[in-house]
Amino acid sequence: MLDLTDEALNAIKSGFRIPPKPVILEELQRVVHSSSPSLEAIGSLVAADVGLASITLKAINSPFFGMSRSISDVKQAVFFLGASNILNLATAEKLKQALTGRSSISLERFWDTASDIANAMMHIGRRMEQHVPLEDLHAIGLFHDAGIAAMALKYDDYRDTLMDANNRDGKRITLLEDEKYNTNHTIVGYYLATSWQLPKTICECVLNHHELNYLQTVGLDETHKINFAILKTAEHSIEEIRRYHASKDWPHIGEQALEYLDLSVLDLDDIKDDLTEMLT
Repeated sequence: MLDLTDEALNAIKSGFRIPPKPVILEELQRVVHSSSPSLEAIGSLVAADVGLASITLKAINSPFFGMSRSISDVKQAVFFLGASNILNLATAEKLKQALTGRSSISLERFWDTASDIANAMMHIGRRMEQHVPLEDLHAIGLFHDAGIAAMALKYDDYRDTLMDANNRDGKRITLLEDEKYNTNHTIVGYYLATSWQLPKTICECVLNHHELNYLQTVGLDETHKINFAILKTAEHSIEEIRRYHASKDWPHIGEQALEYLDLSVLDLDDIKDDLTEMLT
């Protein structure tokens, strides 16, 4: 488990401009975290923002949310998705809008992959016998690599760093980042997530999602381990579906992740088959 020092956080604060949280998110967080959240009030806020209304309807009508009929009314979609899902979707959309500019990678492709992983995490979560909050899984998928977008906007050579890390014999991406930039995308992503007041469970997964010994952490809450195992399984599934090879971490963590989730290799094949059909 990564232990984030004050020195590491201070380096981020001095080196990165974290975009301010939009007013609409402040308002949504206030309503969602109130003693009696009103879905009517949340629906009104979402309906008044064209971008949020659009992604809300897109989400509710995707096969990953499992609706039996098409939903065209924003307030009705809010009712079905629930307060936490709406807040996570809104945060992801506004962060995506905030992290724009001249980038060394394709941000459109980056966010498309994040969305695929988020949907895959929900699909895997539904297979679990124990209750797993799907809204948290979806948010983790969307946010876990947000630090990559921030670093690609800051460093002109960041694409080369990613390509070096993706080489079969290359170093882990976080080690390369630490060497070249004195920080890495997990720490930057954690700072983004905490600055925008995402739930602690999500922030911790963002920070530790490349820690290959995470499932062996003694005393760690089981929820964190389940989230981590589902994330790594979803990452690998999407990488095989989209790019026909294993994810970078999978050879080191795959067996542990499947064992922790009580999934077999055949179960994983079924998951990938389902996802392939749902993503087309």
